[in-house]
Amino acid sequence: MSIAKTLSAVVIGLEGMEVEVEAVMNAGPPALHVIGLPDQVAESTSRRVRAAALNSEIRWPSRNLIVSLYPASLPKPGNTMELAIAVSVLAAAGAIPAAGLDSTLFLAELGQDGAVRPVRGVLPAVRAAADRGAATVVVAPQNAAEASVVDGVRVLAPRTLTELFYRARLFGWLTGPDEDPDVPPAPAEGWRPPWQLRGTRQSAAPVELAQAPLPAVARRAIEVAAAGGHDMLLLGRPDPGAGYAPGRALVAEVLAALLPPLDRDEQMAAATMSSLAGVLDPGDPMPSTPVFRTVHHTVSMTALAGRMTSSGALSPGAMLLAQHGVLEIGDAPELERRVVDKLHRTLASGWIRITRGSIATMIQPRFQLVAGASMCPCENIRAGECSCAPAARRRYLARIAPLVDDLPVKVLLDTEPVEIGGDSTAAVTTHVWDARDRARVRLADTPWTTNAQVPASVILSRFQPDDQALELLSRRLAGTSVPILKQVLQLAWTLTDLAGLPLPGPEQIHQALALHHTPAALTGESTAPEQQSPEPGTTEPER
Repeated sequence: MSIAKTLSAVVIGLEGMEVEVEAVMNAGPPALHVIGLPDQVAESTSRRVRAAALNSEIRWPSRNLIVSLYPASLPKPGNTMELAIAVSVLAAAGAIPAAGLDSTLFLAELGQDGAVRPVRGVLPAVRAAADRGAATVVVAPQNAAEASVVDGVRVLAPRTLTELFYRARLFGWLTGPDEDPDVPPAPAEGWRPPWQLRGTRQSAAPVELAQAPLPAVARRAIEVAAAGGHDMLLLGRPDPGAGYAPGRALVAEVLAALLPPLDRDEQMAAATMSSLAGVLDPGDPMPSTPVFRTVHHTVSMTALAGRMTSSGALSPGAMLLAQHGVLEIGDAPELERRVVDKLHRTLASGWIRITRGSIATMIQPRFQLVAGASMCPCENIRAGECSCAPAARRRYLARIAPLVDDLPVKVLLDTEPVEIGGDSTAAVTTHVWDARDRARVRLADTPWTTNAQVPASVILSRFQPDDQALELLSRRLAGTSVPILKQVLQLAWTLTDLAGLPLPGPEQIHQALALHHTPAALTGESTAPEQQSPEPGTTEPER
């Protein structure tokens, strides 16, 4: 009886878990039995592995073969372990050296022609294997770049099972340094896996703020949102109008262009989500630019939040794919009600819960939401051609009522004419990055890096404004809810960081109230805070 062991891995939620692949060759009728997979999956996996070996002109042992996948109770997709199963069988038959295979991770699918094919979730799986002592990782060439991101592992990327077999047999490729100079080429530039998501953009296009047609209030709101990581609600036409309404998509693109580069932890978090979805760019597996994604208002709840596959792996939705980036949702009132409720629960709690059967995972999404809404269903209110009844407009905007209090920065784009000019993107970017640096220094002893991440219990106890601002805040928001008070204080601290001041004063509170104020179109009020008389002893907020 001959035994050989290799390693593979699965991803349950966000956590990679090692799987021991043990092949045993016994006397008996020729067959390959895989233990640890559902019956139908085990049968199809056995057939694909045997066909890949035979079509690669590799002698397959005519013995009774039993391959055990431990732990057997762990949910597993059969395709990610096909290469590990094939190698363990060949090692048990003595066709390739078995030494060192028990610390080598194999993570790839096999085509029936013997091609080594890419799989999803390589990055979290390799990270987990490296933490448990795996020294060598064997993946498809298309997954080599993301596997190489993990420190301390040697990455091999054979193109076919034949290549792996002869390199392992002749050169000891799996257990020692390469002696064969023929290294597999890197994936072609621009390569995308066949499951590449469509309708999304990985990063924001460069935008010159000085040339963007934006009203002054929108420019200020974008700068504040970028500096503090705050979510935005944009009310206005989706496309640029004549002299008014710059278009909501432009505001979202400008916001994304102002965000600072991602640090190593943020890059790893964003890359992990892309790896699980199978959309990680092999040419740039660890992008430093924050992602910018847009979703249509017909998006389903699963496409927005994500789902759990039958094997327990997470398939991220748009909110998770925009990790540490910007997610734009146009025409938010057209969203399904359960999608609006899911967004509301996520923004209010800061967590996404995804379950399937007995498997559940809790994920903390870190993205900036830019939600857009027209003032009426026909979108012609600014042009004066709107035929909607006032009640129809109220019903239309009432569809996003659960989201209104979750979005701190609210901008009415149709009230002021657009302007060309002002500070350049480089100048505003400098202000934003400097403000973020000040916030990061202040929050150095906390797990948060931006003002928008600080919870109510902390910001109300540790980060209070000066006495005059606190008195003003108590008068203006007396009896209000804690989440609204938290959002106003978060905005005030962001304005303080932009101004380079040590504490928020009355001026910052006034500006924060103006940015947070819900437009009359959503509340039925007739007067906005910026139109009201200022409190005695204070000045008007800057616009």
